[in-house]
Amino acid sequence: MQAGYYEKLRTEMEVSAELMNSIAENFQKEMRLGLHDHTGSLKMLPSYTDNPSGQEAGIYVAIDFGGTNVRIMLIELMAERGYREKKRICFSLKDEKKGYDFTSEKVTGEELCQFLVSKIKLLVQPGIVYSLGYTFSFPCRADGINHAVLLKWTKEFKTAGVEGEDMMSLLLAALEREKLENVVPRAIINDTVGTQLALAYTDCDCDIATVLGTGHNTSYLEKEYPGFLNPVIINIESGNFNKIPLTKYDRMLDACSERPGAQLLEKMVAGRYLGRLAQTIVHELLSIDMKGFTTFDLNTVLQDRTDDLRNIQRLLETQFFVYESPYQVRSLIREICDLIAVRSAHLAAATLVGIFRHIDPGLKKRHTVAVEGSLYEKMNGYSETLGTALQGALGEKAGQVKLKTAKGGPCLGAAIAAAIAENNRKS
Repeated sequence: MQAGYYEKLRTEMEVSAELMNSIAENFQKEMRLGLHDHTGSLKMLPSYTDNPSGQEAGIYVAIDFGGTNVRIMLIELMAERGYREKKRICFSLKDEKKGYDFTSEKVTGEELCQFLVSKIKLLVQPGIVYSLGYTFSFPCRADGINHAVLLKWTKEFKTAGVEGEDMMSLLLAALEREKLENVVPRAIINDTVGTQLALAYTDCDCDIATVLGTGHNTSYLEKEYPGFLNPVIINIESGNFNKIPLTKYDRMLDACSERPGAQLLEKMVAGRYLGRLAQTIVHELLSIDMKGFTTFDLNTVLQDRTDDLRNIQRLLETQFFVYESPYQVRSLIREICDLIAVRSAHLAAATLVGIFRHIDPGLKKRHTVAVEGSLYEKMNGYSETLGTALQGALGEKAGQVKLKTAKGGPCLGAAIAAAIAENNRKS
């Protein structure tokens, strides 16, 4: 590859200070459109829950259902922003050895929920009433804290008779069939809202959460949502933001995706797509076929700091049958992967700046951003790049903002949502 091609790619992939500012401005505009006109690329969905007070208390059943691996916990909230995990059970919804697959179209929603309830029974005791919170990370339409209609299965799920149905009604029916009337469903939220609730319980400055993992989304606390008297956490569905410049390679990836034209920001930021983007660029510029190159592989490339880049060579040989690659080629592959990862972090930072401009234009208050996901937690240099990009964009006000991982995660968030819903019913 000639040097000029790489320089052109680097220029196209760079998120300059000027571009960050422009993206932040556009993101803020799209937020306003979503809030007031219900137009634009950001859905701005209300979660029907406020941030916690930190004084919530009680023992709650919490479900984290975001993929084939499900977690159910018994969590005690102890007020004074304290909590502890009392019991947990983790299990897969498919097991070839045991002969079941609850993600299959051959299985019904009733059977899936019956399986979940069989696991809940292992955690609870008769005679004690438990409120239940449910983190359900699939596209839903909600009209209350306790209602979420599944719009469409994603992530390889095909379970029959669930799309178009209220998930909490299905779960409640399964609880009733098992005579488990002491478990009362109270709240259903998505994983981003759950992440925000989890950190906001222990950090009163937390008013934003962002997921930077296989997928990408952001939530925040809105003080003036039309039709709501109290503040409410908004699920932005930020992955669908589309006011961003696309490279030739972004368009190629989008054209081959499941939903061309949708989730454009997610396709430039999230782990599900970064490996595919690297594969597309490498094939186009270096004529090397790395079909099946994943974001895990991308991270392997980023971690290689050996003098001769021997780990990249090993990866090319063992997984893609590319032997005796020149050092220059290995170096360019690393540079391409670095460009992709750095751009991802800068784009995420730009959207956070847009949110700060919306909720606190002068950054007069302190804000903690709850961050969750494999990119932020595991990708080489990603968290540092995100933090640096945010500091650069915020300038002298950067000290007002902190990034933190949310301990307890979606299960803790589900328990807190149940507690808030329970308390609201009493008041």
